[in-house]
Amino acid sequence: MNKILTGVNLSWKLLSGNRVVIAEKLPLLAQDATVRTITGLVTDNTGAPLENVSVVIKGTSAGVVTSATGRFSINANEGDVLVFSRIGYQEQEITVGAQDTIELVLQAAQGSLTEVIVVGYGVQKKGSLTGALQTVTGNQLRDITTPSVENMLNGKVSGAFVAPGSGRPGSRGAVVIRGQATLSGTTSPLWVIDGVIVGSGAGDLNPDDIETMTILKDAASTAIYGSQGANGVVVVTTKKQGPAKQV
Repeated sequence: MNKILTGVNLSWKLLSGNRVVIAEKLPLLAQDATVRTITGLVTDNTGAPLENVSVVIKGTSAGVVTSATGRFSINANEGDVLVFSRIGYQEQEITVGAQDTIELVLQAAQGSLTEVIVVGYGVQKKGSLTGALQTVTGNQLRDITTPSVENMLNGKVSGAFVAPGSGRPGSRGAVVIRGQATLSGTTSPLWVIDGVIVGSGAGDLNPDDIETMTILKDAASTAIYGSQGANGVVVVTTKKQGPAKQV
């Protein structure tokens, strides 16, 4: 049989009862002898473990992701290239050699994360807020003598108009931020004091309690407050009381 099958990709085997089985020869996979289980740890540059980092054998679809502790385990051949990637981090490649463990530090990708600012009930991209808000400190507000917070804004914020009151002592001015947005409704902005919506006026807020006052003027920032923010939003942050001094 060996002479008969010389030069062809066939092999034979003698079974019981003088039965002969002829089959195609299977190719020898040399790389099978070098398959090993690679374990490792992926962290960021602060040493914190990174979860959901994709670890893929380059050129294949075989891969795993790191656990909540940043660890992974993958079967790979010697010479395979492992590709480590995650959104917001630079992709890195490591060639499998004689090592059984890999410890890798992924570097954050410069400029890949968009800076966000927390406003109201959510977050906004910083670019959306550029030129859309203006903050006035309490010291800047108290350069005039008036008991009305609304009157203190007069001339302090671009794009905000404070209409004069009746002229009587203690009368309040009317703040208009985004212009005449209605024919019959109010043009007053929404007032939010320490995260609490108080309505279309500052009420009896003491000017000396104000730390900062932020005026939100565009739709991108005021939309988080719904239709209440159609005329703009005035966000007031009051001073925080420190711990009482012991006498």
